[in-house]
Amino acid sequence: MNRRGYVLIIAIIVIVLVIVAIWIIFMIPKGQPSGSDSTSTDVAVSSSHIDYLPQNELPIAITADMPLGSSTQILQNFETNYPNTQQQQSVREYVTGETLAQAYTDYLDYFKKNNWVIISTLNQTSTKSISASMDLVRVDVSFDMNVVLRENVVALMANYYVPSFNNATSVPISTSSIPKNLIQNAK
Repeated sequence: MNRRGYVLIIAIIVIVLVIVAIWIIFMIPKGQPSGSDSTSTDVAVSSSHIDYLPQNELPIAITADMPLGSSTQILQNFETNYPNTQQQQSVREYVTGETLAQAYTDYLDYFKKNNWVIISTLNQTSTKSISASMDLVRVDVSFDMNVVLRENVVALMANYYVPSFNNATSVPISTSSIPKNLIQNAK
């Protein structure tokens, strides 16, 4: 057997080992790490509760003063509650009559005008996104052309924490800076 034959055999063995390693990593269920308890975030996330909302009702952390624009069709509208944590999530996805550039500019201007901290932005021709935060709320907004609908779509995902007022040390900021609707849900 010549040198080329040996290289081919070694290459095949390496490819098989890589495939087996990938299969082991992704297909074999992982046990819980030793020393962890059953109240870990992974357990809470896997048992989340989703409340689908009527189209005319806004999720808690998506407020009417946000530039929702000319939404012609609501695609998703729900609240997610993660038991055993203080984390909540509001989602609203809609078809917009605006261009992606205009919707992006409207949201960026809104966040800046209302003193949100801009975490990141992506402003490309066919896809755009903004991540912003204020106090206990983080909002991620994506702007894309939906290839199935052939329409421009805006997706808002707001992650927020409902503070627990039973334990004052768990609230890192003054409650005066927390939106009133979040406080009402925490009580």
